[in-house]
Amino acid sequence: MMNLYHAWVYTLQKILTAPETTKLEDYLELRNLTVTFSAEDCPELFANERVMCDYGEMRKVFFTQEANAFGHNYANCILGPKMRADTAMDDIVQMLTKNASTRKAVLTFLPYGEDKVPCINQIHFLVRNNKLEITYFSRGQDIYRKFPCDAMCIRDFGESVAKALGIDIASITAMITSAHIYEKDLADTKKLIACCYNKKVILTGNPKKYMDYEALLQRNNISLLVSSLDIPEIQSTDPCEVVKKKAEYAYAKYGFPVWVDDMSLSLDAYPAFPGAYTKSVFHQLGIEGLQALLHGRSKAATITCRLCAFDGKKHSVISGENKGCLNLGADIHDPKMPLNSIFVGEGHMAHRNKAIAQLIDRCEDTYS
Repeated sequence: MMNLYHAWVYTLQKILTAPETTKLEDYLELRNLTVTFSAEDCPELFANERVMCDYGEMRKVFFTQEANAFGHNYANCILGPKMRADTAMDDIVQMLTKNASTRKAVLTFLPYGEDKVPCINQIHFLVRNNKLEITYFSRGQDIYRKFPCDAMCIRDFGESVAKALGIDIASITAMITSAHIYEKDLADTKKLIACCYNKKVILTGNPKKYMDYEALLQRNNISLLVSSLDIPEIQSTDPCEVVKKKAEYAYAKYGFPVWVDDMSLSLDAYPAFPGAYTKSVFHQLGIEGLQALLHGRSKAATITCRLCAFDGKKHSVISGENKGCLNLGADIHDPKMPLNSIFVGEGHMAHRNKAIAQLIDRCEDTYS
């Protein structure tokens, strides 16, 4: 399922390319557009957009009477299923608590002045398979400027309901009668789409691994996306399969190809071991366990760094090797990366150096 960022870019691209799109006054319009996305946050993807600033202002519109950048408020014009404004959210929760399968848990947004009709008209909450499904109906949305922050606020409504019910949000679906982009935003829209689908990005949860390569990556238009995303690792003896599945998971999360890395160690004394299980073996055995395992045996080993990207159809895998041996008596400088302290090879981080050099050579082909 798409995240909000991908749904935003997907919807913008659809308006620009759909044959049904028409030009009206000073905007392009695609009618009756529906898009579904997850409730997960991806703030790192919006880091360079003004959306996160607008989100704070949009929260004032939906939830307060405070002055804001948009010049209006919805808080007093929202009715719950019992036609009450002051207890609207409580009525939603009570209704779903009493009857989890009800189809009547709806918030309705009323006009708030002469010719002042909210862009969001209703939010429908359904509990199915013990998860909350949210659908919102909009008479019209400015997709470039307002869709992300509107959707974030819809998610906030949903999170309060889901928390009260003790369940998770399954999905959010937007049903938009008039999805539009104003002509003044077309250039920025096209730039955003091109940037998203032509990014050369390495995803990492540990930016320390790439500190030495920052300038090199920047010169070659490769950026780091630092994320707390916990990518699951499949149980497999094939390290290539492990990194491929990681790349597929990242693609599903972010909606565009990102390079993920994986490191494996192969001991000469135990060919192909620990391989894909390097992290688990180090965690379970520790240095003392490795010393016992290699007592009286060769300490020779090979470290391999693999980088993989997935574009929804095919994988691109790059690897770099570093042959050397283990010095199990060395001090561990970084518990998260113990191999950096105990492995003595061809050169410092030669495996990562080689992989990144190949990445630079192949990026253009991968994203063409």
